[in-house]
Amino acid sequence: MIVRLLTCFSLLLTASVSIGAPTPPKVNARAWLLADHDTGKRLAEYRSDKSFPTRHLNKLMVSYSCFKAIAAGELSLDHAVDISARARQVSGQRMFAPAETPLTVQDVLQALVIGRANDAALALAEHIASDEQAFVSRMNNDAQTLGMRQTYYRNVSGRTKARQVTNANDTLILAEALIRDFPEHYSWFSKREIELNGIKLYNRNALLWRDDSVDGVIAYGNSSTGFDLVVSARRGNMRLTAVVLGTPNERAGISAARQLLKFGFDHYETRRLYSREVAAVNMRVWLGDSETLPIGIDQDLYLTLPRGEFDQLQARLQIDGSQYAPIPAGQIMGNLTLYVGDNKIGEHQLFALDTISEGGFIRRAFDHLEMWLRDIPDQPSEQGFQ
Repeated sequence: MIVRLLTCFSLLLTASVSIGAPTPPKVNARAWLLADHDTGKRLAEYRSDKSFPTRHLNKLMVSYSCFKAIAAGELSLDHAVDISARARQVSGQRMFAPAETPLTVQDVLQALVIGRANDAALALAEHIASDEQAFVSRMNNDAQTLGMRQTYYRNVSGRTKARQVTNANDTLILAEALIRDFPEHYSWFSKREIELNGIKLYNRNALLWRDDSVDGVIAYGNSSTGFDLVVSARRGNMRLTAVVLGTPNERAGISAARQLLKFGFDHYETRRLYSREVAAVNMRVWLGDSETLPIGIDQDLYLTLPRGEFDQLQARLQIDGSQYAPIPAGQIMGNLTLYVGDNKIGEHQLFALDTISEGGFIRRAFDHLEMWLRDIPDQPSEQGFQ
């Protein structure tokens, strides 16, 4: 085995000490969390594992489970939805669907996403799973699949019930899943209003009016139980998501989310270092049908750092896989290690991006000659060299 170290971008020798993480703001909330969407790096958090009543956050999971059912082919956006008498009588925020006018799945989903309508949530649950509790079981299963270990739902509206809880960690997981898994539907969260049969439902996400980079996700509550807010924003190539739980009023929630987003965008930046299945380096291969093998990572690699620290970034590629054909695509060839100054900040496996088969007799003969002239160890393929 041989090891080679390759430097992919230069290290500024005069900046060998990390600047350090900026100090995040303290906001008027009982818990909060700010993270980069592409890297998952947490930029600010406080009591992110503390349990809170789910309240209106239930509707984000109702949305996710509905989007998942659409993706699975269980229902279509143009299907008609029967609004039951129970759904029409539900209290709280409503879409007030008229009995004589049929609504489609898309109509009701947008009333849920944009207007946070309780009757829309119940109508969708009954349409997909026949009754509310069957759909709630689906919501809990989806939460567990996503890794939301501290979340449990008991209804679709978020009306207060014992043991109906979540936390900022799990709420972030759900928000990121909505953005990642269903981008075609996530765009609905950015709509400021929807009109159904002459009735306008307005999006309560006030940041849609105040910050052009904000493009969705919301919750809210009331003065007796507290307010929760989930907001995602993109500026350039960087997307941040903020979760704010237990604020005393709506204004405090908006202010907290704005402070967190401003802090993240002002003090951090995210860059894509390598693209999925694009060669980080081309390695010389001996005795194969090709002289070079592209080596890279199997996913897009993003990195979030405090502003100014990318100047200190160094990447080292350690290639310790075989340099002799045959080499199948997907074979692990080594590791990519990232440093800021002297601090190791991450390590990723490198893979063969193509297959190199054993070369023909003449190709192998020339390679053996070159290896002998360059004093490279002779490790012929399994069939040997005659």
